[in-house]
Amino acid sequence: MKMTVLKKMPVVALLVTLFATESAFSGGFKIPDQSTRAMGMIDAFVAGADDASSVYYNPAGLTHLTGPEVIGNIYFAHGITYYDGVEGSETSDGRYYTVPSFYFATPVKGLDNWFFGVGVYSPYGLGSMWGDGNDLRYDSTLSEIELININPSIAWKVNDKLSLGAGINYFESRVKMRNKVMNPPGEPDGEQDIDADGDGWGYNIGLQYQATDTVRLGLGYRSQVTVSYDGDMQLDQVAVPAMGFPWYKLTYLRSGLDADIEYPQVVAGGIMWQATQKLRLELAAEWQQWSTRETQDFTLKGSPPYISAGTTSMPTRWEDSWLIMLGGEYAVNDKWTVRAGYGFNETPVPGETAEPSLPTGDTHALALGTGYKWTDKLTVDVATIVAYAEERTISDPDGGANGSDYSGEYDALSFYVSVGFRYQF
Repeated sequence: MKMTVLKKMPVVALLVTLFATESAFSGGFKIPDQSTRAMGMIDAFVAGADDASSVYYNPAGLTHLTGPEVIGNIYFAHGITYYDGVEGSETSDGRYYTVPSFYFATPVKGLDNWFFGVGVYSPYGLGSMWGDGNDLRYDSTLSEIELININPSIAWKVNDKLSLGAGINYFESRVKMRNKVMNPPGEPDGEQDIDADGDGWGYNIGLQYQATDTVRLGLGYRSQVTVSYDGDMQLDQVAVPAMGFPWYKLTYLRSGLDADIEYPQVVAGGIMWQATQKLRLELAAEWQQWSTRETQDFTLKGSPPYISAGTTSMPTRWEDSWLIMLGGEYAVNDKWTVRAGYGFNETPVPGETAEPSLPTGDTHALALGTGYKWTDKLTVDVATIVAYAEERTISDPDGGANGSDYSGEYDALSFYVSVGFRYQF
């Protein structure tokens, strides 16, 4: 006799919602903060990109370099999600994440007006953790994604007004997910663990146009990247049918698992205004095409006779979203620069498919930053962001059939700090 061990198949829920509720200001599980300097301006750095981190923000910005330079950043993220609903009130076990990034860029010797750069950074990831003893443990206790992008780029200064850039993206990623499995009364909870990794390829292009002496326009595009994940689903101490009394036994099961996750194509645009010699402002917008995630397919290789092999398609119905950013920086003197910004991000996850892994609504964020020119070659930057995800009510379509009903109201508060340096040779 065959038995579906997981009443709700939580692996589907976690793959559908993806893995980053608590610690991503941008939509879905995208991390927009890839430079401490830009983060201080809420990442409004498309038209104004002009250092080695242009590899990420807009590769055309590499044409502003006057010599080789390196940029390094350490990004710290912490977030807490609040739940109030059918199962009572819960607070997620807010985790602390540390994410480094590194860029190198230089003019190309012997090729006038050509520039090269490379970046190693994490454009998607982070995670959420609800803990083993909370009321939502049958839906999710841990969901986490790690992703590294290696992004070599080139740029060409066509003339004094127009610059173009392009890059290749190689994603290498790992996902980890965990939840409890409800067993018969009197038995301790079982546990399900997912661990899978994969990679994928994409590209990005950018353009900058100096419209006037004080106004610059920027446009960037990132292609969709499909990462094919391959890994295992393991279930420990879960009840399966048995002869005699009791009618079940607790056992260990393991099945291979495959899933493709589509990281969306992104279009970004910005307009930068050099208001004075010391003050510059930028208004930027980013469109993220999450609507391609209409469904999420996954394949289980099976663990006969209890887990059947096969492919399942689950509806997600994600929607395209917008990220709006307004930021600027002001040179106080030859040593100090201060920065600030405000950002608004639509959630791509509709209420009908939201779950504890990604439950909250649209997000508002405030950024502050500063830079200190330590020497003629070395600048040190610090930035921080506080983000609030609006409260929204979601409903469990299964009504708690898997042991817990996650219906209720959710909101979240996240904090980010980044420290970085820029060294110009």
